[in-house]
Amino acid sequence: MSASYAYLTGDALLLIVWLVFFFIRKDLRKQQLVVSLVSAPLAPISEVFWF
Repeated sequence: MSASYAYLTGDALLLIVWLVFFFIRKDLRKQQLVVSLVSAPLAPISEVFWF
């Protein structure tokens, strides 16, 4: 696999885990969405500083 797809592959795996928890734990959906929306804008910033 090309290194250019490593980030996409990692994100896809995390998305699967996120979806599993979203559909299994219905009591945590609101908190999960709030944390996801709050942390989403931080992803590009961390990408610049991390890599």
